[in-house]
This record gives sequence, structure tokens and C-alpha cells, in this order.
Amino acid sequence: MPTPKLKPSKTSDRGRKGTSSIFGISYQLLLATAVLLVAVLAFIDPHFLTNGPPSRYALCSHEGNKIYTVDADNSQVECIVISGSYVADRGSLGIFSLPHA
Repeated sequence: MPTPKLKPSKTSDRGRKGTSSIFGISYQLLLATAVLLVAVLAFIDPHFLTNGPPSRYALCSHEGNKIYTVDADNSQVECIVISGSYVADRGSLGIFSLPHA
């Protein structure tokens, strides 16, 4: 039995060369979007591109004294202040109250 001949496709390959895509979005468009996103984030927050957290920051519990420390007199606190790699201070927000969700 002779092998059937395949007919050429009626769709053209013109315009398809080098336009690979993910979910119908070209790689070039994805790359341009990623570069633009990083540029916008760097403009809005200059520290976005730096390594690591800021040298000083505070961590607070949303639910009151829920941060456990190794201090025998004050073993649970609402907030701690970090300076570099050390706990610089601990305590409460005091008169401020956070709304509970």
C-alpha cells in the first residue's frame, strides 16, 4: 500500500520566527516588563536593590505581648528594636493600639 502524501499547511510560518511565548506572551515582552518593574521599584524605593534588611528596625506583634524574649523580668513583649545583629530595645507601643482584624 502506498504511503499517503502530506499536504503542506496553509498557514504561513512568516512572522513566527524567534517569537517563542509563554501563555501567548512573547519572551521579549516578559523581559521588558521585568526590567521595567525593577526600574520602577528601584525608583520608588532606592533600598530595593541593596542587600539585606535595614540596619535598624522594629518588630511588633499585632496581638499584644506575643514576642518571647530571654529576659527573666520581661519575658514577653509587644515590640523589639533590632540594631544590626543585636536587640537594642524592647517594650510596648503604649498608648497606640492596632485595630484587630
